[in-house]
Amino acid sequence: MKQYYINGSEAYAPVPVDELSHLPEDPHKLQAKEQKHTKGKRLSPLAVGTVAMVLILLFGVLFSTVRLFEVRSERAELLRQKQQLLSLRERLEMEYEQGIDLDAVAERAEDLGMGLPTAEQIQHIDLPQGEGKEEAPTEEKMGVFRAILAMFRDMKEYFF
Repeated sequence: MKQYYINGSEAYAPVPVDELSHLPEDPHKLQAKEQKHTKGKRLSPLAVGTVAMVLILLFGVLFSTVRLFEVRSERAELLRQKQQLLSLRERLEMEYEQGIDLDAVAERAEDLGMGLPTAEQIQHIDLPQGEGKEEAPTEEKMGVFRAILAMFRDMKEYFF
């Protein structure tokens, strides 16, 4: 009887397989794939905070743009009203001045015993330089932080 000697590593030689679907996957590889998928789905708190801040600022910019349009419209309306009031004032002043009869006033003053003032009755006063004038308040320059605070204050007043 003839015996054959077979080397141990050759006895378990792999057989070529066309389809790998029936073979189980390595469990370590499956865990690594699951970890990769879960890492991609979860956002960091910094990213969420950044997105929230960007959205809030975007809303603020849109609100400020709308509010700026409203303020410009109100300003145009107020300027139109100011022009109307100035023209009405001029017309009323002219009517008032035309309604005064200086000869009748002088005649009535004589009837009451009034006369022209003497030099001793006239008193002159001197006002300091700044007095008697109204100056518009100056607007101070706003920094970025103050502008953002003003934007939120305007939104609060507008909505509440």
